[in-house]
Amino acid sequence: MKSKIKILFSILIVFSLFSTNSFAAERNNDDKWFKIALDGMVGVGFEEYDFGKDAHNDDIEFYGGGGGVGGQLTLGLCLLDRLDLDISAGYQKYNDELEHHYDISFRRFIYQATLKYELARFDSSNIKIGIGAGIYGEPRLNKVIEGNQQYIEYDDAVGYHAVVEYEILFEDNWAVTFGLKGYTVEYEAEKYTQNSTQTSLSSLDSKLRDFNGDGIDLLVGVVRYF
Repeated sequence: MKSKIKILFSILIVFSLFSTNSFAAERNNDDKWFKIALDGMVGVGFEEYDFGKDAHNDDIEFYGGGGGVGGQLTLGLCLLDRLDLDISAGYQKYNDELEHHYDISFRRFIYQATLKYELARFDSSNIKIGIGAGIYGEPRLNKVIEGNQQYIEYDDAVGYHAVVEYEILFEDNWAVTFGLKGYTVEYEAEKYTQNSTQTSLSSLDSKLRDFNGDGIDLLVGVVRYF
């Protein structure tokens, strides 16, 4: 699975280099060729997980297969007049807790490649749409309810995403962005530990063995073009 996504990244990078050389004549000298962006993100997963009841007899509902709070650093290359390639590295964690009763979290590192197309252009802003793929690395679910701990390590997973982004341009090649990203990914459990003792995966709930990571995120970023 990892080899497939590495091949995809390689193809995208080779394509970007080819496009830059082949279509350079279409761009003016004043055009922006490269960017660095820093995004903050917050989101929620689509799948609901019922983890029983807390000490107050309230349902413990967890949506953390996707979503959470995080950030990412992006390096972008302007391929054509309206086409960009973004390579991003980030981290995201969803956490839900009630003091002294439960603490549930799911985290992962995210490495993505995204092709973006400028759908509409205005005087000082634009709208972009994009699609891409990525690796969701070292995913970990930590669940502690009334002192009982379950810690699940998942294999790295390949996921796919789509984005829509509104960008506001400022002087001196700065910009801010507001975006929505929807994605689909599924994690397969690799190791299960209960109260510090490694336990067979067969004893794990099937919804946690194959953990759904679909979700949607809101992103706000700062961009510097070069």
